[in-house]
Amino acid sequence: MELLKFELYKIFKQRMVYIVFLLLIVFSTGFTYYSGADQERALYKSWEGTITEEKLELAAKGNEEFNKKFESMEEGQFWSDEESTLMGVYETIAYGHQIETNAHEKIKELAGETKYNSELEAEMLKGIDTSTFAYNKAPQEIIDYASFFSILITGAMLLVGLSTIYTQEYSSGVDNYIFSAKKGRGTLLRAKIVAALIYTVMVVIGWELFNLAWNFQQYGNGGWDTSINMHLNTIFHHIALRC
Repeated sequence: MELLKFELYKIFKQRMVYIVFLLLIVFSTGFTYYSGADQERALYKSWEGTITEEKLELAAKGNEEFNKKFESMEEGQFWSDEESTLMGVYETIAYGHQIETNAHEKIKELAGETKYNSELEAEMLKGIDTSTFAYNKAPQEIIDYASFFSILITGAMLLVGLSTIYTQEYSSGVDNYIFSAKKGRGTLLRAKIVAALIYTVMVVIGWELFNLAWNFQQYGNGGWDTSINMHLNTIFHHIALRC
């Protein structure tokens, strides 16, 4: 236990560990900051909740107006941030309703079939639910951060924090005593591995806490109960805009 404490002390006493972690967090913050988050949340607010017939009609009407404007747009003219957001709202609601409509039609078709997997497919289609709409940018950004910046941060922190606990043994000449000791090698190796695992867990907890706090602050903490179908519609819309 004392050896483990000593290995942990060697890792966490390094100033470079904290400097690099802070720089990486600041670096990722610059890339994930979205100045229009408040405006976007406000635009989504009036559409959140159960999708009624009135909302479907308004979304269809709004989508039609955007299509007409698109046809009359000149070359080099772009949508404003507000217009892009509203297009996302209209298209997500419309596509979600279409998915559910198609599912109901498919269930009716399957009712008359006798294939062995028809009943299973029908049960899966019955689980499709696009009747509610919510602002789910926070879950999306949290997942995106964990899939890219977290890998960058974790990799860099492992290189910075763990490399010295091995190289210092050789530079200081302690390796000669370790290799010559009867029980030193196995005990020290276990202590280093456990210390490295603890350090890695601490790094992951650190960036994950920042990830949650940062994205909750920007986008709020709603949208976690959004159905996967509505969630995918939103993702496809953002991809289309970026392309």
